Amino acid sequence: MIQVCPTHSLTPAEGIVDVAHEEDQVVGNRTQDGAPVELSTLPYTVARLTDADGAAALRDIRGVEVLSRTDGTLLALFPNAFWLEQARKQRPEAMLVSLASAG
Repeated sequence: MIQVCPTHSLTPAEGIVDVAHEEDQVVGNRTQDGAPVELSTLPYTVARLTDADGAAALRDIRGVEVLSRTDGTLLALFPNAFWLEQARKQRPEAMLVSLASAG
């Protein structure tokens, strides 16, 4: 399965890289091989670095998801900036660091 994250409202400073061209090539190759292809967008437009304690604190907030990169880095994903601010108010103890400031 290939998942494409909408990038229209994200900036390069947030660490989002547009890889649409490569995804198109992969999709093209899979369709030529006869493999099933399903494309869908994800509901997230804001990402922040977090830690294990932050992930635990955010776990029960509807609409928020924490994913782990292959290097173990935890990313908290939010539908929009409003949702991020609400999460900060509800869970002030959660570490939420902009990807731009972490680099």
